[in-house]
Amino acid sequence: MLEWKEIEYEYDLLLKPSDLKRLKKLPWIDTIDQEISAYALSSSMYYKCDCKFWTYLNRNNIKVAESIAYMICGRYIRPAFRAAYALQYMEENVMVECFKKMEKTRNDNMIKRLIHSIQSLKIKEFVDKESGKYIPTDEAQKLLIDFKRWDII
Repeated sequence: MLEWKEIEYEYDLLLKPSDLKRLKKLPWIDTIDQEISAYALSSSMYYKCDCKFWTYLNRNNIKVAESIAYMICGRYIRPAFRAAYALQYMEENVMVECFKKMEKTRNDNMIKRLIHSIQSLKIKEFVDKESGKYIPTDEAQKLLIDFKRWDII
């Protein structure tokens, strides 16, 4: 995680889906270091790999606030929407910390509306109505289908 942070979150250094799947199978996975767990969550958001599992595992991990904020405000829209959706499932202290980290980007109109939809717990509605401006409609529909699979946390 520290290496990823030091080089300004280079996406090439994220865990690959095969690594995430192996890590998930470890019998002691729920006791791993919080920073490693946050790093795995970021990787899962980027690659759309076991998002539900990593969100649930990190729901009260304050260390995820920075990486979720970075994903939401980052350069890739689909991981941003996934990270925003994951944030809805986090404990309140994690959400508050994440919002603090995103404060400086609130001047971006899309980010401002996305933050409002997170606070309202309405990411699905945001993706359904707004995503066509940012990604093709069929890609937005795929995200919504993914979110439905994720809903049983």
